[in-house]
Amino acid sequence: MILPAAAVCVSNPSVKEQPPQGLVDLLARLGLAREEQVRAVGGRVRRLVRDLPAFESVWVDAMAQARILTPYQAVEINAGRGSGLLVGRSAIHEPLRSPGYARVYRAWDLESRRWVRLTLFEVAAHDAAELYRRLKTLVRLSAKLPPECRLLPVVAHGAEGDTMWTVARDVRGQTAAEWMTRHGRFPPAAVADIARQMLAALVVCEQGGIVHGGLNAGQLWLDAQGQVWLPEPGLRPAVRPEEGFGHAELPPEAFDGLAPERVATGGPADRAGDLYACGCLWWQLQAGRPAIPGATGLAKVRAAQTAKIADIRSIAPDVDAALAEAIAQSTCREPQGRPGSFQAILEHLGAGSRRGRRELVQAVRRFGYSFRLSSPIAAVSAQRSRFGARAVVAAGLLAALAVGVWPLTAAWLNRANRPAAEPAGISQLAVLPGGAVEPGRIQPDRVERTDRTTSPRADVVQASWTPPENVLELASNQPQRLAELALSAGQTVRGRGGRRPRVIVPPGGLEIDVEDVRFENVDFMGGPPEATSKSRLPTIIRLRALRASFVGCSFQSAAGGNSRAQQLPAAVEWLGRPAADGAELELPTGSLSLERCVFHRVSSAVRCRGDAALSFELSQVLHLGPGPLLVLEAAPQADEPVSLVMSHLTLRGAAGLMECRYGELDDAVGRIAIQASNCAFVPAEGKGLFLFRGDSAPGPLVEQLAWSGQGSVLARDAPLALWEAAQGRVLAAAEESIQVAGLVRTDVGFAGEADEGPGASRIVRWQVPLASTDPPGIGEGALELPKLEGP
Repeated sequence: MILPAAAVCVSNPSVKEQPPQGLVDLLARLGLAREEQVRAVGGRVRRLVRDLPAFESVWVDAMAQARILTPYQAVEINAGRGSGLLVGRSAIHEPLRSPGYARVYRAWDLESRRWVRLTLFEVAAHDAAELYRRLKTLVRLSAKLPPECRLLPVVAHGAEGDTMWTVARDVRGQTAAEWMTRHGRFPPAAVADIARQMLAALVVCEQGGIVHGGLNAGQLWLDAQGQVWLPEPGLRPAVRPEEGFGHAELPPEAFDGLAPERVATGGPADRAGDLYACGCLWWQLQAGRPAIPGATGLAKVRAAQTAKIADIRSIAPDVDAALAEAIAQSTCREPQGRPGSFQAILEHLGAGSRRGRRELVQAVRRFGYSFRLSSPIAAVSAQRSRFGARAVVAAGLLAALAVGVWPLTAAWLNRANRPAAEPAGISQLAVLPGGAVEPGRIQPDRVERTDRTTSPRADVVQASWTPPENVLELASNQPQRLAELALSAGQTVRGRGGRRPRVIVPPGGLEIDVEDVRFENVDFMGGPPEATSKSRLPTIIRLRALRASFVGCSFQSAAGGNSRAQQLPAAVEWLGRPAADGAELELPTGSLSLERCVFHRVSSAVRCRGDAALSFELSQVLHLGPGPLLVLEAAPQADEPVSLVMSHLTLRGAAGLMECRYGELDDAVGRIAIQASNCAFVPAEGKGLFLFRGDSAPGPLVEQLAWSGQGSVLARDAPLALWEAAQGRVLAAAEESIQVAGLVRTDVGFAGEADEGPGASRIVRWQVPLASTDPPGIGEGALELPKLEGP
C-alpha cells in the first residue's frame, strides 16, 4: 500500500512538515510573521494533524495557538480573506468597539512600527469626492493639535475601491460603556474627574477648530492610569454630516447624546451639540444607563427630539453639586441655554481633587481587565525566549503573594464597595424667569429672545410632574358617523368601557389637525367611492399634523371586492403642517406610528403629500391592500429624507411596499432608509416590493435607497423593484443597484385565507433558515388584531 506523501511526512517524526508557500508569502506580505517563525510551529502542526494531511488551516490554527496570529486574523485567513488584513500600510490585529457607522480595528503600522486605530467605512460613489475632501481637511486640522492632549486624532486617510479608511493614534484601555456593562455606574468623584479631563481635551479641540461630534460612552476610553482619551475628534461629522430620521439605520447606542436641534433641522455638528453630548454622557456615567431611552435607532432619534431628561439628582443623589448643575445646563433643549464654552464649564467645576483621580484609578484597576496586549505579532517568537525562563518564577511569587495579601485585599474591597452615605441636603437647581441663571452659575451665550417666556430648562426641572389624563372616549354601542372631532394636542381617543368604537367617516375623510393625537382600538370605515368629492382624492383620515399614532386600529372602505384600487380611499393621507405665517424657517420633521393595525380595501395605508422629513414606525401591522403600503406623491428632496422602520409586518396581496411618484429626477434626491425586522412581503401577482412611477429612470432614487435589518422574507417570484414609465410601460429595475441586507426570497404559506381574519395571515410555512425560530410577519399579537367586517 502506498501512502500519500503528506501522510508519510506526518507518520515519520524525522521528516519536518513544510508550510504552504502561499501562506508563507501572505504572512510576509502582511508583516505578520517571517518564514522561520512559520516553520517553528511545525511540531505543533504534527501534534494537531496526527495521521491526517497538514492542510493550510492547520498551520493557521497552530500559529494562533502559538500567539503568532490573533484569533481574528486566523479566522480571516482561513476564510480566504487574508489579503484584506492589510489596509493601506496597516495590518489589522483585532476588531474594536464600533461607533455604529464604521468598522474599527487595532492595527500595526508597518512603517512607523506603532499600534494605530484603523477605521473603515463604505462610501457611495457619488459621495466619495466630497468625503475625501472633508477627511483631508480633518487630517490637516488634527496635525496642529498638541501631542500631549488627551485626544486620539486622525493622522492619515486613504481609499481602496468603495472603502475609505482613516488611521488615528491608539491607546490601551477599555471604553466607559464596557466598564458600565460589567459594573454599573461610576463612583461620583470619578465622574467629576472624567468630566474635567474631557473638558480639558475639548478645549484643545475648540481652539483647533474641530468639533468632536462623536461623544458617547462607547467612544470614551480609560487607561489603567485613570486617564481619559477621546478618539477621532471630528471624524463622525466628516463621515455623517447629517443626522436625523432619515439616517436612523445605526444601532441605538450610536445616537446617545444626539442634540435635539440636529434631529429637527438636520444641521451640522457644532459646539452646542458637543455640550449636549457631554451632559448626556456625564448623566449616563452617574446613573449607569443612557439619559435618553430607545430600543432601536429610530426610537432613539425620536426620543432625542421629544424626551425630557430628568434631574440627575433624582436618580443619583450623591452626585457632585457643581457637576449636577453642569449636566442640567448642558442638556438644555435650546442651544442658546447651554454654557458658552467648554472652558466655562471647566472653570465652574473647579480644580480636580486627588480623591477623584484615586477613585477613578481604583475603579479601572480593581474591576478592569489587563490592558496589556501582545507585542507586534512578528516579534512574539523573539520575546518568548526572553520571558519564558521567568514565567515559572513569576508564577510562584504571584501565588505566594496572593495567599499573603488576600485577607487584607478582601477587607479593603468590602470597604471600597460599601455605598456612600446620602448627603444631608441637596441644593435644587435655581432657574429664574426668562431662562436666567443665578449669579455664579455657568453663563450661556447672550442671545436676545423676545418670544420665549419660559425657562429653556423647565423640561429638566419639572420632569417629575405628570400631566392629568387627556382622553376622549367614544360611544361603542353603535357605529358613529363623524365628520370632525374636537381634539386637543396630545389627546388619546378610545372607546368607552374598553370596547371598540366603529367610526364611519365621510368620503372626504376625518380631519385631524392637532399634534400628538393617539387613537387606540378604533375601527375606521371609509365611505363608498362613488360618493367621494372630485376635488380631492378619497381618504379615511386626513392628517394635517406632524405627529400621530394609531394602536390596535383597523382601516377599511365600504367598497366591494370588485372595486379598483384607484377608486378606494387611502387609510391615512398625511399632509404635514405648513409653517405658520412663515415663522418656522427650519425643516419640519414628521413621525407616524402604527402598532397592531390592519389595512384592507384601501388604495394605500399611508399617502404622503406634505413637505417634511418623514419617519414611519410600524409594528405588528397587517396590510392586505390592494394598494401599496406607502405612497410618496413626490420624490424626497435632499433635506427631506424618509425613514421606515418595520417589525413583524405582513404585506399580503397588496401592490407592494412603497410607490414613489415623480416627474424628472435630479441628483439631489433624499435618502430613503428602510429597516425591516422579521417581516413578510407577499405582493400581489406581478407586483414588486417597490414601484417607481416617473418620466425618467429611477437611478438617483435607487442609489439613495438603503435597506437594513434581519429575518425578513420576500415571495420567491416577486420582483424587487419596477419602473412604470410613460404610457404605462412597466420595466424591471436593476436589482443589483439596490442595497438590500437581511431579506431573502422563499415560498410562503399562510394559516388561512385573507378574508378569514388577521389570524389567518400568520406565516406557517417558509423554506429558508432565519436567525429566529419565530415565523416572520405578524406574530401571536395578530390574534388580538381587530377582525375586519364586510361592507
